[in-house]
Amino acid sequence: MAKHIKSRLIIINWLLSLLLLTYNGGSLILTLFVSAYFSFASWLLLHNKENIITEVKEMDGKIDRLIAKFTINN
Repeated sequence: MAKHIKSRLIIINWLLSLLLLTYNGGSLILTLFVSAYFSFASWLLLHNKENIITEVKEMDGKIDRLIAKFTINN
């Protein structure tokens, strides 16, 4: 259970850093901070690659089941 929570937090952290990276701030310090934050989040993502892949596969399966529920069969 703790692995799943850690993996989800790492994924959310990376997505947040990607969102912040797309923001064009006027401050050079802010830009450097966001770049460093994105680099650290990417390193965490790569460092925990096996757990992240497992978590993404589980999410994909859940999404597929949810889509299958609402798909109209002809």
